This record gives sequence, C-alpha cells and structure tokens, in this order.
Amino acid sequence: MSKGEQTSAIRLGGLLPWLNDPLDPYVADAADIKQWHRRFTSGVGKFLVSFDGSSSAGFIEVARNRDMPRALRDAKPEWRFDLDPDGLQTLQVGLKVLLQAAFTNEGQSTEFVDVDGAGRVIRTKGVRRKQALMLPMPTLRFGCRNTDRPDVKRSMLKTRERRQYEAPGAFVMVVSGGIHDLMMFLVLHLLTAEGMAGMLARCPAPRPREWEKTCENWLLRTGHGRKSEYCSDACKTRAHAKRKKEEQSTSVTDQLRGKQ
Repeated sequence: MSKGEQTSAIRLGGLLPWLNDPLDPYVADAADIKQWHRRFTSGVGKFLVSFDGSSSAGFIEVARNRDMPRALRDAKPEWRFDLDPDGLQTLQVGLKVLLQAAFTNEGQSTEFVDVDGAGRVIRTKGVRRKQALMLPMPTLRFGCRNTDRPDVKRSMLKTRERRQYEAPGAFVMVVSGGIHDLMMFLVLHLLTAEGMAGMLARCPAPRPREWEKTCENWLLRTGHGRKSEYCSDACKTRAHAKRKKEEQSTSVTDQLRGKQ
C-alpha cells in the first residue's frame, strides 16, 4: 500500500462511521439529536482542516478566510463549526447519494447500431458508459499558490534531485466555500486518488433480524492480503451464519430428493 493510498483511505475512513449512522428525526428526541450532532461535527471539522496543501492532502488546501467559520480560521481550531443538525443531516444524505451514484454504478453491456457510408447497418457490442451524477456546488471558489521552489538550472541537477524538483507540489490548489460544497468536493478528490480503485464497497452481510435484506454500510477494503469484506465483526458473524444455514437447507433438500 502506497503512502498516498493509505492516507486517502484513512481520511475517508474517518467519515464512514458518520455516513453509516443516519439520524431519524421522527424517532430521535432532542437529546438524541444533540448527541448525534456533537459526535460527528468533530470528525467533519478535522477532515476539512486536514487539507493543508501537503502531499498527503493531494496538494489541496482549504482556505481559512473570513467566509469560513471561526473554528476553521483559528491557528488551533476546536474542530467545531456552525452546521446545525439539519445541515449536517443534509450533507450526510448528499454524500451518500453521490457515492451511490458515482462509485457503485457499472457499465451496461449493450448493442450499438450505426450506419456506414453505404447505408449498411453496423451492429457492435460494447459497454455504455453511464452518465455521471452532476451536482451544483455554487459556493466553491478556487485559487492557486506557489510554494516558492527555487529557480535552478535543471541540467546541473543530479537525477534524484531533478526528480524531486519536478515532483508535484510546486503549486497548491486553494479552495474555499460552504461546508456542504467543500465536503462534496474533497470526498470526490479522495476517491479519484491513486490506489483507491476497489477500496470503497458496501457491506453484503444480512441486517440484524432482517436477513432477507443486506447491511449496505459503506466500508473501505483496506489491509494487506485479503481485504475486508464486512463493515464489522458482527456483520461477518451474521454472514457466516446465514451461509451455514443455507448450506444446511440445501443439504436437507438434496437428501429428500434422493429418497424420492
């Protein structure tokens, strides 16, 4: 696992407990809502300010300007910002819709029909690329700053020095905007980073007390060797129990058929 892959996975993994914990406003009382809001605003704040323009942040920096809440402008932020429970829940739903639409869609095998210059019909098979879900992010503003690398004569540099000099990072993209739009953009940035292919998945285990439905929590398939398939040990236990039950049921059915 490369450094960039590990960092992207860790950053995104910090948001998954929040994405997998929806709040039902029709069931939760005021105390539950306050606890849910307090629990997850800290993680979202840390996620935002972690984009400091470094290589591990993909050379993207979240600007701390007057348009940002005070907690994000301070030198030592308290990881809090002005996003009420309704705004936090709206952001949660938006990110889940974005992930579902953009990273779980597969191309559909289809047949394309065309006509050549002589009027003959040509049929070819291929994969039709699905249209991406395009969402407006009107509050975002972008800029760029120079990291002030010295102006040197490249022919005088050794191979290793030249490689380091030409490496990414001479310029840093600076972005500012509303919390909702910033989060959407930064999550997309992480998932398009090198090494993230196949990292994001949905948990296929059965739900508690509803084995006919799947868990579908988001998880990162990290780790060396065989990557994780389930979001928790409890889901892994349920999946194995369901598989064992299905195997026993199949065995009994085969035995009954053999006696007939």
